[in-house]
Amino acid sequence: MKSRKSIATTRNGYEVFVDTVGSHAATHLADDSDLLGLVVELLSRTDIHGENVAFEKNMGRVIGEMDLVETDDTDEIIYAKRVNRENYTRFVRNRERAPTQYLTIILKKHDDGYELWSAWIGRLVPPFPGDDHERPESKDFWASHALVWGKQSTRKETITDIQPW
Repeated sequence: MKSRKSIATTRNGYEVFVDTVGSHAATHLADDSDLLGLVVELLSRTDIHGENVAFEKNMGRVIGEMDLVETDDTDEIIYAKRVNRENYTRFVRNRERAPTQYLTIILKKHDDGYELWSAWIGRLVPPFPGDDHERPESKDFWASHALVWGKQSTRKETITDIQPW
């Protein structure tokens, strides 16, 4: 990891670091200036155990707006690849983001601590179809949910209205 930066220590003493350029977390941190502070706040009061850790936490106050919405036949759906990703994300153009109290964090264990693999304001959801971590429920979930278009950094040349999975 070329651009590794230590960002926090968990309550049980593990160092947490992030790849500030090439990771999924890097794109979320770049898209939301408040996210790093929230991640540090939550990690410093949380005991972490396990190899790959994914969790959401109700922070007890509104911490921002989540991009995730449930969709229906009236929505304008498009697909695009986000920066630092090879799989398509489902987006909706005609919807608004909503306030939330939830923060999601995904960590990967290393010999010397944990890497912040991803983090976002909002609920923990299944990975996108085609992702290395895709689960059986991924396709069904993402057939009826999408991220609100406009906040996420995308690769413009990949935008399509044709479902890629």
